[in-house]
Amino acid sequence: MAPDGYSDLAVRAAAWTGAGLFALTLLMMAAILAIRLRFLGRERRRQRFLSLWRPLFTEALYQLPANIPSPRGGDRFLFLLLFNHFHSLVKGGEKEQLNTFATAAGLLPFALAALQKGSFPQKIAATHALGYLREASAFDALEELARSENTAIALAAAAAMTHVDPARAMRALIPLFAARADWPVSACELMLRDAGQAAVSGPLKDAVMEADEAAVPALLRFLHTAGGETAGECVRFWLARARSDETLSAALQMLTDPRLRPSVRERLDHPVWHVRMQAVKALGRIGDREDVPDIVRALADREWWVRYRAARTLAELPFVSHNEFRAIREAQTDRYAREALDLAAAETGR
Repeated sequence: MAPDGYSDLAVRAAAWTGAGLFALTLLMMAAILAIRLRFLGRERRRQRFLSLWRPLFTEALYQLPANIPSPRGGDRFLFLLLFNHFHSLVKGGEKEQLNTFATAAGLLPFALAALQKGSFPQKIAATHALGYLREASAFDALEELARSENTAIALAAAAAMTHVDPARAMRALIPLFAARADWPVSACELMLRDAGQAAVSGPLKDAVMEADEAAVPALLRFLHTAGGETAGECVRFWLARARSDETLSAALQMLTDPRLRPSVRERLDHPVWHVRMQAVKALGRIGDREDVPDIVRALADREWWVRYRAARTLAELPFVSHNEFRAIREAQTDRYAREALDLAAAETGR
């Protein structure tokens, strides 16, 4: 049987433990209540802000309000977000109306300050806003952010640069399109389209011509945004100089000039299969009847993808009739060539 002293100590310890747990529970409940009250306070503030500013933004799309207040304190960030939201919804002259309205309300100083010293959400919002405003004084800061290791802020800054000064932006950004593996190709293409062919053509041509060959395949994939003349010149340049299979394959993939057919035919016997496949695909884009025998010959290639691409090309050529396609199929003695043609016929309805 335990001594009385030990029993009293155990009772006191249990009591203190219970009291501590009760106090901790009260503290947790108080913290949850404080967080809830803070959230409700922010939501009420946001609703008050929207009730004032949303009608003003809507009115500004048609004419500037007679009286334009200036947001204060935390409302300035909400104003920034609302400005970006409205800009994403409208087009044309309405964007200019929004810019005039936001400038009159004092958005620009806050956006410039947030770009330099704001929190991460504020930097992102300010980056978008300064792009919408086409604020030239922010270009250098945006260019610095575009080189950030943070993908989100870098892409936002790059897109904003494109809005501020498309030609200058392209000269700074196109080398990054090849160097930044974390930038999605679709995002880079969107920036190139936004900048426009006139702003893209020269910088992209210079980048392709001057790049180390390791970066060339990544750059060639954007040639469709630069116009046919620039794309053709770049493809001819690298078809004649390519040392790597990747560069040669990328150049063939972007080739659209029928005058380069002799150079394409030379690649039908290249030792690397994906070069041969791209050569067959290129003949499908730029070839004529004289190229049909070479495409048929590719049906016997040792690589399945080359055989398949040759079969699809024959099935898709507009000057190869249904009867001619069937005749080509019947003339094949290689089982794999016939299988490739059968698959192409099933996929294209030949």
